[in-house]
Amino acid sequence: MHTYNQFFTDNKINLYSETKVELPKPELYVVYTGDRKNVPEYITLRDEFFAGEDISVDVKVKVITDRDSDNIISQYIVFTRILGEQVRLHGRTRQAIEETIMISKNRNVLKEYLENREKEVIDIMTALYDEQEVMDRYVASREQEAKIEATVKMYHRFGKSISEAINGIISDFGLSQSSAESK
Repeated sequence: MHTYNQFFTDNKINLYSETKVELPKPELYVVYTGDRKNVPEYITLRDEFFAGEDISVDVKVKVITDRDSDNIISQYIVFTRILGEQVRLHGRTRQAIEETIMISKNRNVLKEYLENREKEVIDIMTALYDEQEVMDRYVASREQEAKIEATVKMYHRFGKSISEAINGIISDFGLSQSSAESK
């Protein structure tokens, strides 16, 4: 929708006139970076999410894979696969990023780009990993908080004393006495 709004603005098109507005034909793409071999050339909203049911609005999307040609998008797909392999070996670490870049350059995958912007790529990918780690830790802490809260409620529901609840939390979650008391 944003693209069409920009088109209307750039071309000074009045959407509120009685004249029919001519729109450019939309083209939608998805870049598939997975390993499946049987990837369709196109997917539709109806088939992918509504089991082929008749729906009011459907969308046909071209799936771009590495089979399409040896262009920059295909190279990006190969780069993401190399990254996936390195993350499996080294985790979300700087080593995984550096190995990915080295392997990619050796395979002539995004070589020129990586040679010119290696530090920038490392910085961006590291920041993304750091952001993901922060989010993962946040989710894990929220999950633990919910479990602790459920445990406290369970102790209360079964008529246990506050000291029994505190000892249970210490035992089950490895918290200190003061942390358990605050919960």
